Parts: sequence; C-alpha cells; structure tokens
Amino acid sequence: MKANRIWCFFAWRMVVRASFLKEMDSIFVSAIRQNVQHTHSALLAKLKEPPDPDDENSWLCRISKKYDACGSREYSDKGLKWTFCPEDFCCSKTARFYGSCGSWCHDNWALCSSSIIYHDEYSYGKCNCKRFQENCDVNAICVHANREDGGAYCQCKEGYWGDGKSCKIDFCQLQPCGAGTCTRTDEGYKCDCPETHKLIVVEDKETCKAKPDFCAEEPCGPPSMVENCVNTDDSYECVCKQGYEVRNGRCEEIDLCADKPCGPDEGVHECVTERQPKLRYRCTCKAGFDLTTLPDGVSQKCLKNFCYEEPCGTRDLVESCKSKAYGYSCLCAAGAMVQVINGKEKCIKADLCRNDPCGPETAVIRCYSHGTSYRCLCKAGYTEVFVNGKSSCQKGDPCTLNMCGGNEAVQECTTDGTAYGCTCKPGYSIAIKHGQKFCNPEEECASHCGSAAAVKSCEILDSGGYQCTCNPGYVMRYSDYVKGCVEGNQCSLNPCGEQEAVQRCIPEGDTYDCECNPGFVKRVLPDGNFICADPASCVGNPCGSSDAVDACIAGTSTYTYRCKDGYTPQSIGSKLQCLPESTDQTDFDSKHKPEDNKGRYSKGTIALVVVGCVALLGIIAGGISYARNRGGERDDEDLAPPPRSTRERRLSSMGEGFENASWASSVCMIPSAPAPPPSGGIWS
Repeated sequence: MKANRIWCFFAWRMVVRASFLKEMDSIFVSAIRQNVQHTHSALLAKLKEPPDPDDENSWLCRISKKYDACGSREYSDKGLKWTFCPEDFCCSKTARFYGSCGSWCHDNWALCSSSIIYHDEYSYGKCNCKRFQENCDVNAICVHANREDGGAYCQCKEGYWGDGKSCKIDFCQLQPCGAGTCTRTDEGYKCDCPETHKLIVVEDKETCKAKPDFCAEEPCGPPSMVENCVNTDDSYECVCKQGYEVRNGRCEEIDLCADKPCGPDEGVHECVTERQPKLRYRCTCKAGFDLTTLPDGVSQKCLKNFCYEEPCGTRDLVESCKSKAYGYSCLCAAGAMVQVINGKEKCIKADLCRNDPCGPETAVIRCYSHGTSYRCLCKAGYTEVFVNGKSSCQKGDPCTLNMCGGNEAVQECTTDGTAYGCTCKPGYSIAIKHGQKFCNPEEECASHCGSAAAVKSCEILDSGGYQCTCNPGYVMRYSDYVKGCVEGNQCSLNPCGEQEAVQRCIPEGDTYDCECNPGFVKRVLPDGNFICADPASCVGNPCGSSDAVDACIAGTSTYTYRCKDGYTPQSIGSKLQCLPESTDQTDFDSKHKPEDNKGRYSKGTIALVVVGCVALLGIIAGGISYARNRGGERDDEDLAPPPRSTRERRLSSMGEGFENASWASSVCMIPSAPAPPPSGGIWS
C-alpha cells in the first residue's frame, strides 16, 4: 500500500512535472514567438515612428537610457519592495527583480515571474497617449513614440505652433512676409525684408514689398564715374569713384581748382585737377610769382615774389633780396647800405667816410669813399697809415711812422713830408700793400711774381693774391702753371687779339700799340692797353665807363646797351656813350654818324636786361645800337672790358623770341675800373 502510495506520488509528480514542463515549454515557445513577433513589430514600428519633438517641453512621458532616467534602485528593509525612479522622471519600462530595467511592455506582458514588482504608474506600457493626451492643447495631437527611448508627446496641428501643450496660430504658415523671412512671436509674427524690399505695415500686419529699381537707368552717371548705385526706400544713393563727387544726384568731376587754391588769378598761370594716382591739384605760376608750400606742408600757392623786379637796387649793390608774405627785405653787398625810401628798402652806395674814419679835421684834407673801401688825403704833417684793415691820418712823416718797415728790413727811408721812398736791405725787396710801399722778404714776391731782376713791383692784395709789375724786357705770363715775370716784350703775349683782327703789334717799352685789320676797331681796355675788336662787340666799353654802363649786349652787326641810373646816352664825337644826366632827354637824335659815315644810331627806349652773361629777360625792340660794316676802315674806340679771344667776344645773335622780349643772346658785364688812389705820390 505504501509502495502504491509512493508510486502514485512519483507518478503524480511525473505527471505534474510533465504537465509543468509541457506548460513551461508552451510558455517558452509562446514567449519566443511573442518575442520574435514583438521584435519584428518593434523594427517595423521604428521605421514608421515619428521623430522626436522640436521642443523638449512637448513630452508627456518618456524613458531614456542616454540620461539614466530610471535612476538607481535602493533596497527597502520594510519588506520586499523596490524604490524606482522619482516621479519627476518618466520611466516607462517594467521593473525586474533586483532593480534592472526591462523592455517596453506591450499588452501587459513580460518575461517576468509573478514575484516581480511593477511600477504602479509607468509599468506595462502605461506611458501612452491614451493615458496622457488630455494634457495636450485642443489644437494639438498626442504622438506615441513606440520605441526603446520613446514615450508620448504633444504636437500642434497644422497652422499652429508651440510645444503642443500650448498651441498658437502660426501666422507664418500663410507666408505674410512674401520674399522676406517670417519669424513667429508671442504676439504674432515679424518680417525681416531683404535689401530689394521694404517693410510695409498695414493695420499692424507686416509684409515685404519690392522696392522700385531707381538705379536701373544709371541715374548716378556712367560707370567710369560711378562706384555703386544703392536703392533706398524712396530714392537712390550714389557712391562715386576717386576724383568724382555727388552733385545734384549725379557723380560729377571734382574741380579742386574751383575755389582757386593756387591763389588769385593775377599770379596763377594754370591750375589743373589731377585724379591719378591720387586726387590733387597742380599749380603753375606767372612770372613774378613763386610756387610756395604753405605751413601745412601740403598745400601750394602762387605767392608774389616781391624781389622779382629787383626793388633793392642794382646788382652791384645787392647781395640778396628776400621775398616775404607782404614785402621784401634787402641784404646789401659790401660797400652798400640799406636805406628806406618811401617806406621801402633799397641798397645805396655806402658812404664809408661819413663817420670820419680818417681822423679829425685837423689831420684830414679829404676822405674818399670808393666801393668797399676808402682812402685818406692827409694834411701836412700827417701821413695815411693802414692798420688792421683801416686807413687813418696819423701825425708824422712816412719815415717817422716806419712806413717802409722795421730796421731789420730797411736800409734807408727818404721823404719830403708827404711822399716817401724805401731802400731795402739785402734779402728784402719793395712790395706794395694797401697802396703803401714797404720792404718785404724777397722770397715772398719771388715765389709769386718772379726774380728780383724781373719784378718792378709786387702788390699784395686784400684777397691774399699778388699783383705783379714787370721790369722792361720782361712780361707777365704762365710758366709751368705759375704766373710771373719772364723775359719778353708785351707783343709776345698777342695782347691785340687774334690774328684775323690784328695787322701788327708794336712794343713800346712797358706797353704796346695795336694796328687793326680792316673791319675791326682799336679800343682801350680798362688797364689802358689796346685791343682790336669787332665793332659789333662790347669789348673795350664802347658804351662808356663801367660806372655808367649797366649792360652791353652784342649782336651780329650791332651792340645794344643800357645806362645805369643817373646816366643817359649822349654824343661824344662820333659815338654815343653813357654820361651823367644833364637833361631829361630819353630819346636821341639819330642824325649823328661815325667818322667813316658808315655807322648809324637807331632811336628807341631801352628796357631791363639781366647782366652777367645769362639769358635776357626782355628789352623793347629798337634799343640804342651802334653798327658798322665789316668792310669799313679801321676805327679807334675807348673804354672796354678786359681782353678776351675774338671768338669769345663775338656773341650770339638774338633768338627767334626777340619780338616776344625773350632773347637768346648773351650779355657781357662791364667790370668796374679801380679808382685812382687819392693819397700823395710814391717814389720809385
């Protein structure tokens, strides 16, 4: 019986076990099928599921592995309960034993034993629209995202926008901005219009309206002037290229010269606006005006050159003239001084004698002022002595005052009280300085003038040079690049000129005489010597003394000259020369003729010229001239410049610009002749 019971027990156990195994197999098979079917459905659902909402606030509930939304599990000692994620999170997955998260639950089924504790709110797929869609706006729908990281969220219907829990009308749906960009706002919408459109507001509603293309017909001007044309709401704006500016709605050339930046018209020859490489203006000035850079260092202007007309006086008196903004100032040459005449400066000859440099009246007969120096004519008992660059009359005769020098140099000094003579000791010779004789070391003059036998006198000049006078039978010439007295006569230096002009040179002791070929004239040089000159040249001062003649201009058949202030051309025998004014005569009788009746004088007025062998500034046609035929007989004239070669003396003729007062011919300066010393005689 007992065995039967045991067998029944085992039989029952085997039946139960078989039944249980069969049931479990059935469950496992069914689970596998369900799992396969579930996995397949999930894959299909994933392909068709909607995307996540744009706004995170749209979610009603969801799960997320990415952010550990299920949180950590904690075991409760108050029985077998598990604490799941906080209520703030939406954990839609089922809970398993030991706190692991399972899969999404469809149809309230999972591979869980009956002892599993489920989440009361979100287990078994309870995160769905059926449960939470009442939280969506009336103008929204609930969307179920049926995937592992899914959940349920609200989505506004077409024509509305928002997070789904709250939906507003989407005014941008109707594209009210047209070509512009529409942006939704809490109050409605706003339009952002492109440059080609302008914003229009009608009854608080915005839209973008196309602007008229004002630039279509190139209102700013041609492309060569216009950088860009910009349409505005109701008009257009022009952007011009360099060198142009907007005037009257168009790009026009910038005329920098319109405001006369170069100065008044009286001084401006031309003002030109230059546009390349940069915008600027360029000035050219008229004669008498100088282009001057202003203090800003950039601007330029034609300012009057107050020195242009040489207001300071003749050039022999003026060192320089400085033009200023509203006048000029004069710096006078040596021997001249500034004098203010009618409020204007002028250089006049300085009267070096006005401060009585020679001494008191008891000692001085007269003081002679000449150029940059002066000389003293002393009374009886007084002698002119030159000390430290100044002359004065000192009491005593020349010998008492040791005019000849010291005892080491002077053998004997003889005097009549005014003039004196010196006899020098061996090793010393007569030299002259400041017009006074003295005994000087022989080697000093010998090194500059030649041997004592050849040298008559050796004058030491203020400039530091030497003026040598040779004894008879000796002449001054260069030897081995050193000038001195060498054996020969005056004619050996060809002093009369070139061969074509000279018939013969006649030596006469210390001097010479010239006989000239036909067509040439004999003139006297300032040193008293003769030369054969072209009658049309200025050689030999044909116009008069250098003190009277300002300039002499040679031509092809005439020479033209100008007299200095205070002198006028007057007839001297058969010639016209500059002589001191005796009348107000400015025109001259043209009936005077030279001795051979082949010369002529023209009548006219002479204008200003520039002297110094430079180009002429101008002269009125018909100036005073003197002409001779080259075939005429020999003639003699006087007062001429230092000798030069005949080729140099023949100066170029006037150029084509003669009628326009712009000459190309040369001008010869006539040097001043030294004034004779006013002191008493000097013995040989």
